[in-house]
Amino acid sequence: MVSRLLTAMERIDADLAVQSLQILLDRPDLYPMDRVLVPAALSLQRTEAIRAQPSIAGLCRAVLPPLKARIDEPLEPTADWRRLAEVACQCTACRELVRFLNTRDQQVWQYKANEASRKHVADSVSRHGYDLRKRGQSPLYQILLWPAPP
Repeated sequence: MVSRLLTAMERIDADLAVQSLQILLDRPDLYPMDRVLVPAALSLQRTEAIRAQPSIAGLCRAVLPPLKARIDEPLEPTADWRRLAEVACQCTACRELVRFLNTRDQQVWQYKANEASRKHVADSVSRHGYDLRKRGQSPLYQILLWPAPP
C-alpha cells in the first residue's frame, strides 16, 4: 500500500509525494515502522530510478536509523521453548515428543530409534502442524527436531 501510494504520488507531483510520506511517518500507530514502512522501503529498491525519487529516498532515510539501532541491540536467547503439545497418538515415541514439546529449556530434541519409529514421530510432527524442522537422518538412527524460525 505505502509503496504504491508513494510511486503513484511521485508520478503526479513529487512535492505531494514527500508530503504524503511525512503524513505516513507522523502516524506510527497506523503505519508501524517494522510492519509497514520497512517492507515498503525494501520493496522500492528495485531500480536506481525508483530509489532516486524524493519520497522513496526519504522513506529509505527514515527507516535506516531504526534498523541500524536494532542491529546494535544484543540478541537474547529464547527464554521458553515450550510449544502446544496436542498429539493424538499415545505410543511411547509420541509421549516422548509431547514431553519435548512441553519442555521450557530444551530447544533441540535428539530422538534415537529405529527407522519405523523415526518415521512415525516425523509423521506425527507434520500431521499436527508443529513449527518444527527435521534435519536429515543423521547419524543413522536418530532425528533431530528443533523450532523453525518465525
